[in-house]
Amino acid sequence: MKGKGEFDSGHSHGVENLGASSYYFWVLALNLVFFFGVLIEGFKSHSLTLISNAFHLIGDVVALAVSLFASVLARKPASLRNSFGLVRIEVLAALATSVLLIVTSFIILYNAGSRLFFTNYGSIPSPSSSDLTWFGFIGVIVNLISVMIVVRAAGEATLRRSNIVHFIFDALGWMVAILAGIVALLINFKPIDAIASIIISILIIGAAIQILTNVTKILLDSAPNEVDPIAIRDGIVQHFTQVEEIHHLHIWSLNSAQTALSVHVVISGEPSLHVAQELAISIKEYLRATFGIDHSTIEVECHLCDQPLHSTNGEHHH
Repeated sequence: MKGKGEFDSGHSHGVENLGASSYYFWVLALNLVFFFGVLIEGFKSHSLTLISNAFHLIGDVVALAVSLFASVLARKPASLRNSFGLVRIEVLAALATSVLLIVTSFIILYNAGSRLFFTNYGSIPSPSSSDLTWFGFIGVIVNLISVMIVVRAAGEATLRRSNIVHFIFDALGWMVAILAGIVALLINFKPIDAIASIIISILIIGAAIQILTNVTKILLDSAPNEVDPIAIRDGIVQHFTQVEEIHHLHIWSLNSAQTALSVHVVISGEPSLHVAQELAISIKEYLRATFGIDHSTIEVECHLCDQPLHSTNGEHHH
């Protein structure tokens, strides 16, 4: 028996293997410790490069916390009020993270620009080239370790892949720090720290805008880029000879990993309820196998639903 407000939706909306929690915990702990080390050293050495990378690490920490939280929330069943579970927590956290990254990056850009064009470099301490180089190497190592741990994590493949791409992107930022440290060591070019922080901030803003774009599409219930509504519409009609027409086709993302679909299907003849249900099941299996859509709702009709015969007042309601 289900508890109050719980029900079996017939779909799995969370991370399937709860073993992912332990992997995300260790990666989160590693990056959190490294974040505090970079932030403290960045302010201590007056290095905008380290500070900008430290704020970028905030995005990593939040993303990992969300991954950990999502793997724990997977144990919570869907309810009548939250029929899809809590899968969009990831989306809301991504929205907050991307806004935070953009704001902090523009603050760093402002400070870097001010230091680059309006500051007498003799009046401020110069960041140590060894700090930039060593923290850069440590940053690359931390990101590689994080990638290796996340690769071994079980659970949702898309969530795991997005974290891996994030760490690889971070490693590029630390490589910029290494190059800045080498330049500062070889020619004692003090503006290199501000220039490196500008490059890193621009990279961060570009990544954050991409995240915002994807999040906006999900919140607007737009069809995912990788799904072609026309191909789905034509595929159903061509694959199932009983189908005469489809309409009210809606495709949207529950989160970055799960796609949902609902559609009205008009079939020929006067099939029994059992035959109609078998057809709906076959269409769902086709959508899952061909387009990777696991959550679909098929409404089978014997003629168009907007015909007056369907209601006494001739109206159609969703």
